[in-house]
Amino acid sequence: QKQATSSELKLGVVQTAYANGASTRYLQQLPIAVEIAKTGVKHVHKAAHDSFDIGVYFEANGHGTVLFGEKFYEFIDYCEEHLKDDASSKALTRLALLPKLINQAVGDALSDLLLVDAILTLQNHTLASWSSLYTDLPSKQSKVK
Repeated sequence: QKQATSSELKLGVVQTAYANGASTRYLQQLPIAVEIAKTGVKHVHKAAHDSFDIGVYFEANGHGTVLFGEKFYEFIDYCEEHLKDDASSKALTRLALLPKLINQAVGDALSDLLLVDAILTLQNHTLASWSSLYTDLPSKQSKVK
């Protein structure tokens, strides 16, 4: 049986049409697939599950989570058998713990926030530097009568 390698894992983000276009454009500049799904958790969850090995979804209303597919777990198992140096072991431990932190079933804003904080810390970023990666396009909400 062929084992998944990191280059074969498909990482992607699912957004809806309500996402700010600036975030979509920013994501499309990265080596990350971006998929647009119908509005609603059931649609974005299904798209993230069906399209990606590591699927991130979020809606403009704040709902969202990260899903880890079977190939992600196969990759972790393969690495546990073959990577023995300290740096790889530390990185692998962090990756393996991600599914334990994130609530894949329904999402959890608090655990998502803790994950973002941990990533920013590990990458030596601040909230300000993260917030400045792109500027949201202006939007206006109005009530139609």
